[in-house]
Amino acid sequence: MYFDTLSYHRAGGTKTMADPARKRLTREESRAQTRERLMDAAFDLFAREGIEATSIDHIAEAAGYSRGAFYSNFETREEILFAVAERELEKNTAGMRELAALGGTPAERLAHIRRFAIEIPTRHEECQFYLELEAYGMRHPEARARVADFTRRDREASIAYMEALLAEGGVGPEAPSAELMVGSFISLAQGLTMRHIVEGDAFPFSMVEESLKVYFDAVVDRYVRPALERASSTSSNRPSRAGVASTKRTR
Repeated sequence: MYFDTLSYHRAGGTKTMADPARKRLTREESRAQTRERLMDAAFDLFAREGIEATSIDHIAEAAGYSRGAFYSNFETREEILFAVAERELEKNTAGMRELAALGGTPAERLAHIRRFAIEIPTRHEECQFYLELEAYGMRHPEARARVADFTRRDREASIAYMEALLAEGGVGPEAPSAELMVGSFISLAQGLTMRHIVEGDAFPFSMVEESLKVYFDAVVDRYVRPALERASSTSSNRPSRAGVASTKRTR
């Protein structure tokens, strides 16, 4: 029986036969598919087993490919690590764009980012991957600058979103900067998530969520929400251009 080795994926030692009606992949499509599957496997293993405990053989086997297939796409474990990190960064940036597209008043957009931020730790594998990546940077000085560059760029989309809200709401210098609010929130979320992973039921996930809500409401809401609500109220009370023109015509 003929199996197209480019059209099945082994997971847990089982093989699924390809659909005969499926279009045969081009060389470029096949390579891209192989690369994505290797990255999927690497992400899962890095998050679940840890970067140091994951070998190239582990990644290739989990993806259902040979060691040679790995080396056809990546030269080292570190190369696939940062390729996975860049893919996660693209996903997070896309998430912030979707958040911005929701629109609404500044106060409504602040509510959007509150929900988005508090939901971050629910993505357990993603959080574990980020923790592993930063631990890798601490243990490997030669990779530290690259990890730091990644984490900085990962914060930038959130910082830009908050800066736009602060500017639109006329929030003054008495409030913490967007960079400080975003950076401290992410650091708190990572620390709480790590504690939950280590302690399990002794530090339930509900504690992570409630702690983040308390922080967000105490810091962000204290300084930002009142200014945003004042800005929204001023904007709604200001007559529109059409209304002003209509008033002038009736005089």
